[in-house]
Amino acid sequence: MGRTGSNRIPPGNKDLTGAYSFRLLMNLANRDYLTGLEHTKKPMTLLVGADDDQFYADRYAPVLKPAKPDLSIEIVPGLGHVDMITQPTALAALRQAFERMPEPGSAQES
Repeated sequence: MGRTGSNRIPPGNKDLTGAYSFRLLMNLANRDYLTGLEHTKKPMTLLVGADDDQFYADRYAPVLKPAKPDLSIEIVPGLGHVDMITQPTALAALRQAFERMPEPGSAQES
C-alpha cells in the first residue's frame, strides 16, 4: 500500500475496520482545519508515526505551523498510521508528550 490516498488499512488485524464508509469519511472531514487550529488557544501536540502509510509525517509542520506556531509535532520512529493506536510504543510516546505539556493555568499554557 503506497501513499496514494487509499483509506484502506493493511490486512491482518481483525479488530480494525478494513475500509471507511463515505458517510464516516464526510463526518471526519473538517474542511477548515487551519482556521480551527488558529483559534485553538491551548497547548497542542501532534504525534505521528514516521512510517505512516496514509500521510507524509515530515509534511505536517509546513502546513500546520503557520496556523499554530506553538504546535509541537513529534514524529515517532518505526510506527505507521494504525500503529499509533495499536502499539505500546505509541502509548509511551503519548504519555511522554502529555507529561511535557504545561500544567493548566500555568504561564506557559496561555
